[in-house]
Amino acid sequence: MHIIEKPTYTIMTSDKPFKDFNLLQGYAHMEGNKTGILDGKDKYFTVAYIDGLPTYSWTAVAINVKTLRIVTKLYGHPERRQHIPRSIIKHLPIEYVRLMDRIEPEKLRIVSRSPEMSNWNALWRRIGYEIDFENVYQIGSWKHAASAWKHIYYSGDLTYLDRPKMSKSTYQLMFGSEPQSYL
Repeated sequence: MHIIEKPTYTIMTSDKPFKDFNLLQGYAHMEGNKTGILDGKDKYFTVAYIDGLPTYSWTAVAINVKTLRIVTKLYGHPERRQHIPRSIIKHLPIEYVRLMDRIEPEKLRIVSRSPEMSNWNALWRRIGYEIDFENVYQIGSWKHAASAWKHIYYSGDLTYLDRPKMSKSTYQLMFGSEPQSYL
């Protein structure tokens, strides 16, 4: 178990699901939230506690032996997810990324989002991640679905990502819109 404790939040990451992670998974099941539910590909399980209460869970997934998608299947407790102070939102992701950098320093670490979301660009730049603005990568499993193709933020050697990629302009021709902004 890896733990980061700060005055207003705590981050716990483990290579196995643990009690509070499973608690949040139960809420995800009750809400029918399929994007927050485990599917057997998860390598690390994380809970962010805000003021001592389990508030968010997410996983990290091994895309291949050298690549780790460090934030996916994000789920927030239904009663607490909308009430997070901005100061925590500014610092919690940075601490989590630093933790993952220590746990898996030799791997390419990626997060998929839409780089057009300027508030996320600033966050990931501050963390020190690179952004590939010109390409999208097939992160999802079905290449014919627009939602499978994502922009990525990354740290490490991008050649480790053995996924198909296409230019943003090709994506727009194929799907008629900007890439999806899902985690």
